[in-house]
Amino acid sequence: MKFQNHLYIILLSSGLIFSQNIKLEGVIIDSLGVAISTANIVAKNLDTDRMDNFAISDLDGKFSFGIKKDTPYNIKVSYLGFKPVDLEVRSSEDVNQVFVMFEQAQQLDGVEVTYEMPVSIQGDTIIYNADSFNTGTEKKLKDVLENLPGVEINDDGQIEVEGKQVKKLMVEGKDFFDGDSKIATENIPSSAVDKVQVLKNFSEVSQLGGVTNNEDNIAINIKLKQGKSKFWFGDLMAGGGEKNTFLLNPKVFYYSPQLSINFLGNSNNLGENPFTRRDYYKFTGGFRTQSNKSGSSIQIQSNDIGLQNLSSNNAEFIDNDFAASNFSFSPKEGLDFSGFAIVSQNTTKIKSLRDVTFTSNGANELTNNTTNQISRLQLYKFSTLYKPNLQLQLEYDILFREADESEDRGTISTSSFTENINELRSQKPNQINQNLNSYYTLNDNHIFSLEIQHSFQEENPIYFLQKEQIIFPQILPLDPSISPFNVQQNRITETNQIDGRLDYYYVLNKKSNLNLTLGTTRVKQDYLSEMSTLNDNIIFSFDDEKLKNDISFSFIDNYTSLHYRFKDGKITFNPGITLHNYKIDTNDNFRGVLSDSEIRILPDIWVSYKLKESETLRFTYNSRVRFSDVSRRALGYTFNNYNSLRIGNEAIKPAYFNDFSLNYFNFNMFNFTNIFARANYSRQFDSLKSSFLLDGINRINTPFNSPKDEESISFNGNIQKRFNKLKVSTGGSINSSKYYNVVNENLREFQYLTQSIRGSIATNFNSGPNFEIGFNYNVNKSKDETRIQHYITERPFINTDIAFLNGFVFFAEYSFFDYRIGSQSLNNYDDSSFSLSYNKKDSKWEFAIEGKNLLDNGTINRDNFSGIVQSSTTFFVQPRFIYFTLKYKL
Repeated sequence: MKFQNHLYIILLSSGLIFSQNIKLEGVIIDSLGVAISTANIVAKNLDTDRMDNFAISDLDGKFSFGIKKDTPYNIKVSYLGFKPVDLEVRSSEDVNQVFVMFEQAQQLDGVEVTYEMPVSIQGDTIIYNADSFNTGTEKKLKDVLENLPGVEINDDGQIEVEGKQVKKLMVEGKDFFDGDSKIATENIPSSAVDKVQVLKNFSEVSQLGGVTNNEDNIAINIKLKQGKSKFWFGDLMAGGGEKNTFLLNPKVFYYSPQLSINFLGNSNNLGENPFTRRDYYKFTGGFRTQSNKSGSSIQIQSNDIGLQNLSSNNAEFIDNDFAASNFSFSPKEGLDFSGFAIVSQNTTKIKSLRDVTFTSNGANELTNNTTNQISRLQLYKFSTLYKPNLQLQLEYDILFREADESEDRGTISTSSFTENINELRSQKPNQINQNLNSYYTLNDNHIFSLEIQHSFQEENPIYFLQKEQIIFPQILPLDPSISPFNVQQNRITETNQIDGRLDYYYVLNKKSNLNLTLGTTRVKQDYLSEMSTLNDNIIFSFDDEKLKNDISFSFIDNYTSLHYRFKDGKITFNPGITLHNYKIDTNDNFRGVLSDSEIRILPDIWVSYKLKESETLRFTYNSRVRFSDVSRRALGYTFNNYNSLRIGNEAIKPAYFNDFSLNYFNFNMFNFTNIFARANYSRQFDSLKSSFLLDGINRINTPFNSPKDEESISFNGNIQKRFNKLKVSTGGSINSSKYYNVVNENLREFQYLTQSIRGSIATNFNSGPNFEIGFNYNVNKSKDETRIQHYITERPFINTDIAFLNGFVFFAEYSFFDYRIGSQSLNNYDDSSFSLSYNKKDSKWEFAIEGKNLLDNGTINRDNFSGIVQSSTTFFVQPRFIYFTLKYKL
């Protein structure tokens, strides 16, 4: 009810504000009466000396926006190569005006004209002037970007433009941590941002820009305000508060034409995790996977220890230490060196209650879990780029990553009996990636590309389990008279992978080209595992071969492909075919050497049709083959956790996929409407599934190829529209899948459906309070042959930010969660935070008080369905924190 009251007040206030506006509309033409498209029209309020609104003329030269009644305005129309037109307006009624522009005898500098405009369009580049959209409450780059039309920040912290994820983020034309957008959005101060350049159809290799499809490649370049040859900027923050909370957060940036150096630091126990385990394992360092381009891949499983990847609001306590540095150096034109170092240490305490139901046999388990994690992560990269001329480009990259992780988990399990369980996990994996690329243009018709990647990784997880009840007595040779029972498992996996790809592009004419590819993927893996038990401080190794693994695995994929690309006006047509020759060898301690080989042909097609200049419809079809690595083929038992073992299958075949995708994009800068929609359908043959042997809550699983075809279908879309200072956004998604598993030798069909609906309304006033209100609705529904379960989460939310009294900024956000199964409510909880800061004009100091979890909510809920298990988990979260911060701006 409270939320509905807030919604009513905000909508009423917005309605009153907009009812005081009148409409200014018209058309922009030249001296010959020809419409001028993409001209900028700016309305400057002469009372406040600030820009109140602006527009861009459409293809017919038309524009329309709102201004205040009975208020004096200066209307300025600008377009590159034409004399600006000024008109003073004060009216109580709608205004319709024709603006005639005349060419200039001497054209002004293009950069100077564009520089003052809120938005300018230059080919595939959209340039936003940040101050034209800022409201005065922005703190970091993320806040600036969220104000821009067509730009959004998703739940993972990644930037999306027109529904497409930004591939690279640069600052002054230099990669910022290899273009990782999350690090940039959370750390670059908003006060340093001058222009945001959105680069559509972006290609890192200029020679390939005209012969490849780059519609999904979007980059962002941040132009800084200082704009001098050499300058420093950044801020130093420190804080503390109740419950011994603390925060240290320095950010220092240096930029010059030849050299840039950035340093980021963060140490806190507030639950703010600037670089999570999930970020670490997703961080590619700019490396591009080659094998996926051919339609064929090998799925390298992570043989880690299975630490939980949680967001900060799922933990009871988090202590973080983070440091990162990035540099770029250009000693001369055509030669660039760059690199970064990231170091992170994280201590996390997780407390949860979990309700697990096995859908096939109805067995139920309740667990009370306490987990302590320590994670130390390191990433280092060095890159060099040599481009002596437009015909040649050479690149070399090396990336090293290393982790040192441990987890101590205590569980009280209640099923048909209650017992205490302790699990210890530790690992020190490391990985080295190298990348060597060469691009050469012989002449206008012949372009060559050579890309070589090498990866070496070593994983060495150790798992120790102690239980009061005997552990898998039919498999493990444990003495039943010695309790508690314990088992230790050691594993080592080494993986060497080389990908090489040679592309030749033959330009037939201005509309079409051929692409011939020769490539190879070679993988070599060695996998060792053993189990033992500890009695009276003496280690006894198990001799049973079924409890060991000693296996070598090699995979070779030699392929050649031919693609034809035709682009004529609105349509781009790009079909292709790839011929693969596979060879697989397995040598283990059970069966010796096994070999297999096969040949496959994989077609693909890519079609794009431009309905209008900013409206595109695209269809793609891809046939894919995915192979399994050594971990799925090892015939010795391996622990997943205390009640789950797995065993491999050497006879598994590759899975085959037919993927169809239809995408619609409409980004209209003239009326600030952004629409995108996607539909995907996938049909899978011989898909890799699991066969389970269940005994109560204990299970053993082995991979197998599904005897029946499986399919999945998904739809998602979003509409964003701006009405003067009001932004309305709505969207949703639906995903449906059908697949099979074997449970106790019975083939069972499973269906899974997820639905998500979201909507929000936000204001963007230059002065005065701004609000965002919205509603999220999520449904997870699972169905097997005996039961149907569906979990629902409803989340209304409201956010506000206010700049007032010449230096104060107030920000607050509130969300209410209603979590239920069907119509039965399981939990209601809130999430709320606020900050109040003061920064006197022209002062380098900023003072703030901040609070998190203001209503001191104790728990949140999550649900999951994994084929045979339906679970609902209650996480205990961090308590309320109130703390003070002091910031000094460099």
